[in-house]
Amino acid sequence: MHKWFFSLLGAVAIAGCQSDPQSTSQRFQNTYEERIAAARCLLFTGQDSVDPEELLYIKAHALEGNEGCMAVLGMMYRQGTPRGVTQDLSESRALFTRLSKTEPSANAVLGLMAEQGEGEPVDYAKARKLYRLSGDLGATGLGRLLEAGHGGAQDLPGAMAAYLDGMRQFGDEGWEGMARLRKQGLALDDRQKQQYQRIWVRELQARLHRAIRVPDVLDAIKASEGTGRASTAKLRLTFTANSGKPETAMAVGSGNAELDASILRAVATLSMGEFAPFTDQNGQLKVDAPLGLALAG
Repeated sequence: MHKWFFSLLGAVAIAGCQSDPQSTSQRFQNTYEERIAAARCLLFTGQDSVDPEELLYIKAHALEGNEGCMAVLGMMYRQGTPRGVTQDLSESRALFTRLSKTEPSANAVLGLMAEQGEGEPVDYAKARKLYRLSGDLGATGLGRLLEAGHGGAQDLPGAMAAYLDGMRQFGDEGWEGMARLRKQGLALDDRQKQQYQRIWVRELQARLHRAIRVPDVLDAIKASEGTGRASTAKLRLTFTANSGKPETAMAVGSGNAELDASILRAVATLSMGEFAPFTDQNGQLKVDAPLGLALAG
């Protein structure tokens, strides 16, 4: 199941909460019932088997216009299930086309179907148009086509912008597309650099958390009780331009030399790989990480 499908369901859920001309109490009741139905439909997502009663429930609510159930049923028809739902790409396309009238992000599914030729000839130009209509959810798909020159002229700056629009986390398709284009010499503008740096820092925090929460450090914390406090210690990571491997030192020690040594051993292999941060005018980026936060959770 594609991750973007769950993003689509999220967008549908938000759209379902938008106001309409009904009275507040009636609107609340309708929205509540619709969300309950959508949640029930979602329970069937990705199942290998859907019994006839469950399928009738999904179909009935999809027919009534429940957007969550329409999305689930559309995906069922697109993929088929080993037992219960026969793949029907025409029906899937019809459901997502209907859904796209009220939820533009559904165009991302239609764009993918056009790009891959699912139940229709491959049509890159159509896929480009649909991806554009879908907003951020179809941005990485648009980036692929712009980068490859499928469905129109190749547009590497446009592909870079699309990948950045679709990028949500380190290592996702948007990130990989951005990294690929940077290797070809495309530069990021100031706004894009800020977006890159935010995601990069978030990944650094996650890697630091994993590096620190190891038996060597945790055992040293227990052994140092009364003589050192990891919660007040700070680790300094110094990155230089074009390097994802930092120099490490204690910016603020714990008060216990053995504990500090265990912390430095734990982060000795910490690295962001080929992905370096953007640095200051001196070619450095210094990150002081409170160990209390890294050890939390």
